[in-house]
Amino acid sequence: VRRLLSLEWQFRRDCLLSLLLGLTLLLLGLLGLQLLGVVIDVIRHALDATQRAPAYPFGWTPPESWTPLRIVTALSLAIVAQALLRAILTYQYNMVTARLTQGKIVPDLRGRIYARLQQLSFRFFEVHGSSSIFNRVTGDVQNTRLFVDGVVLQGINMLLTLVAYLLFMWRIHPSLTLACLSVTLALGWVTQHYSARLRPGYLRNRELYDGLVEQFSESIRGVQTIKGFAAEALQVRRFEEANGEVSLQQRQIFLDLSVFTPATQFLSQLSLVILFAYGGWLYVHGRIALGSGLVVFAALLQQFNGQVANITTIANSVQQSFTAARRVFEDRNG
Repeated sequence: VRRLLSLEWQFRRDCLLSLLLGLTLLLLGLLGLQLLGVVIDVIRHALDATQRAPAYPFGWTPPESWTPLRIVTALSLAIVAQALLRAILTYQYNMVTARLTQGKIVPDLRGRIYARLQQLSFRFFEVHGSSSIFNRVTGDVQNTRLFVDGVVLQGINMLLTLVAYLLFMWRIHPSLTLACLSVTLALGWVTQHYSARLRPGYLRNRELYDGLVEQFSESIRGVQTIKGFAAEALQVRRFEEANGEVSLQQRQIFLDLSVFTPATQFLSQLSLVILFAYGGWLYVHGRIALGSGLVVFAALLQQFNGQVANITTIANSVQQSFTAARRVFEDRNG
């Protein structure tokens, strides 16, 4: 973990820029939802003057001479403007993240691994086959960099997003927020359980994959000897056995993930049932607005649930990056 965090510190400027862009995108998304809710409230109030008057953002109040149509038009233009700005910043965010991971971290790790290999003793190369070393320089490096963009950056963005959505929902209606988030503890337990379950599987899968590549490379290098002794069938059978072990292990990982992902999604969707029941009752009794209240809350809750369900992806990335990092940073001689 210390070595993985040192990657973040080494490229801290790009990491901070990526986080800043992610935070800006989050704020723009919240602004767009708020503007959408106000538009609905304006239309609702125009159709029925007895309904609650819309609450405009940032203390802005339209001139009294403005008609509801003109107010809706102005708010719609603001929504289009924030969407355009968000699209531009999303492009910048993707480019900065790609430049950080594929343009800097991956080449740096590969260069450091190659330089380190030149300093290791013969014992290391006797213990670890050439295929294992090849995999460390290629696939394991890619999985190691997942710690930067798939764990730390994505994890911080997820945490900021969850806090922002939680505060925004709390500002709309505290008791409705508590009711909808009542399934969070169960979701946290499921995530922790499967995270511990997946870790050994990824490590075993990398070991089996090393054996498969080793078997393949040996058969290619010794193809003349194999043909000379008519051992093609034996080599095919050995390769199929190694390939089957890798496939079986990978299938077990996919089986765990196939149970993990629907479980988190199911628990997340339970909060929507609470929203429809309790939130609908609040609206009928005039305790929450329709647009800036119930509609915006529903959109925030959906995105909140999406971020919580994204814990699955981050937990998956943690296991892959830790498994690969152990092999990338291994510097013992045997």
